Amino acid sequence: MTPARLALASVRRTLEEIAHAGDGERLRQLLRGRELPALGSGEEPAIQIIQALELPPYDTGLTHGIGRLGADSAKRWLERIEAQNGRETTWSATAHAIREPPPATVSGPDDEPFVYNLLLLASWLPRDAALFEALYACHISDVTLTVLAAGRGRGVRQLRRALCNQQTDIRLKDYWLSLLRGSDTNPVWDTARRSGLLEAWRGILWLPRPTEPGPPLDLEAMDAGLRLLAGTTAGHREAETILRTALRRMVDAIPLDPATWVDLIAPFRSHWPELLQDVAAETWPELGSHLLVAIKRCLPPLPIAVEKIHSESEAISSEMASGKTMPIGAGSDSPDTEKQTISPVTRWLRIRENAYARAQKRDFIGGNPFQDWLDAEEEIDARYVTDFRSVFSLSDPAEVTHQIKGVLAGYGLGHLSVDTLLSNHHEGMKKLAAIDSALVDGSLELAPEQATLVRDTLSEAIRTLQSVAQGELNTDGVAKQVELSVKAVENTVSLVKSLTEALTGSSPVVGKERSFPLSEAVKTV
Repeated sequence: MTPARLALASVRRTLEEIAHAGDGERLRQLLRGRELPALGSGEEPAIQIIQALELPPYDTGLTHGIGRLGADSAKRWLERIEAQNGRETTWSATAHAIREPPPATVSGPDDEPFVYNLLLLASWLPRDAALFEALYACHISDVTLTVLAAGRGRGVRQLRRALCNQQTDIRLKDYWLSLLRGSDTNPVWDTARRSGLLEAWRGILWLPRPTEPGPPLDLEAMDAGLRLLAGTTAGHREAETILRTALRRMVDAIPLDPATWVDLIAPFRSHWPELLQDVAAETWPELGSHLLVAIKRCLPPLPIAVEKIHSESEAISSEMASGKTMPIGAGSDSPDTEKQTISPVTRWLRIRENAYARAQKRDFIGGNPFQDWLDAEEEIDARYVTDFRSVFSLSDPAEVTHQIKGVLAGYGLGHLSVDTLLSNHHEGMKKLAAIDSALVDGSLELAPEQATLVRDTLSEAIRTLQSVAQGELNTDGVAKQVELSVKAVENTVSLVKSLTEALTGSSPVVGKERSFPLSEAVKTV
């Protein structure tokens, strides 16, 4: 046994003597650091006491005895400082259950180390109604909080931890929620605030169970606490980390299987902020499938044909997973064996599974995927008879009409009948035809204008060519003009030809088509 363990064993014997004699004053002396061995590690006195109580074998009676003495020490300390400020402390019947003769000395308000160690010990001790009553009285006393604020406020934080572990009723529920709500007047985001939020969340988790039997925690408080925590941390870079830590602590504090957690959380998750939903899905991946089931209940049913394909696919996948499908190449060649009839969809699914199994058999190394598919087709066709008539049954007008009506009803459009849709479609097509007719009529009205434009253009071009031929114009000077005239005529003729084909659907030239570009006419001249 090491020297440290021997020292803790000595402390354990001292605690047994204190519990047996009910000597609260001696316990207070231990919490001040007296009668404790110097272990050289700088541990707080309460830590040494806790380590001594944890030595095997664990003694439940000893621990509860120390807890009762700790509760009485907390009550006496509170009475002392209240009396020094002209106040009188009132106690419930539970808090008065354990009393001892007044000690020779009682710690004063300046004994911050003693109070801190007392609260540290109370954070570890088993839950006790008398101890919680004493701690709650300290919590609601403004004088006590002023004293605990000394020592950089570590006493206040330790009181919250002790209250969290010792709470035997739900009086602190609103207090924990108020801490999670935060304050807009304190925008500072530091380690102390982060720790305070997680301590408040721990207080929610350690609230007593509402009913027996029932959920292992207050579900409404859990939901409210998580939403407040998400709202308080929204926009901070540590928000995701804090939410993830909060959910992990909930799982650690209340050990349940994932399926139970999903059932407890699912009714609340839809109202959570998006980040909290994502972190919850990361903590419990089963929430994703649970959400899909809920969504499926809200969606309209699949058309019968699609539902049939889906069912066949699931059935074949289940067979492959359970090993019930016939091995590759196990088809019977006996003519007396009656083949099973399958649909084209089932045939395709079985070929796919068979081809995959062939590649898997060689560990997906080498081979030819295309040949795997061909071999799979040959094997499946030899093993089954495919009824292609089922393909055409899917196109039955009555069945299609029934499926369309089901889809419309599922989306809240049941008042729209198929006949109404077809009638609306027919009216729409009539309107489109009328618009097309108006466009054609407008084009016909423009035809005379196009013809006049062509005649004028051709006349101008002919006059220009005649002037050149008679030597009235310098050919060098009008060469550019002639070229432009020729191009204008060709473009106009092309436009008229395209317009005529669009209106009549045929070429404007009847019989054998002749081609004599105007550029040839220029050369002739």
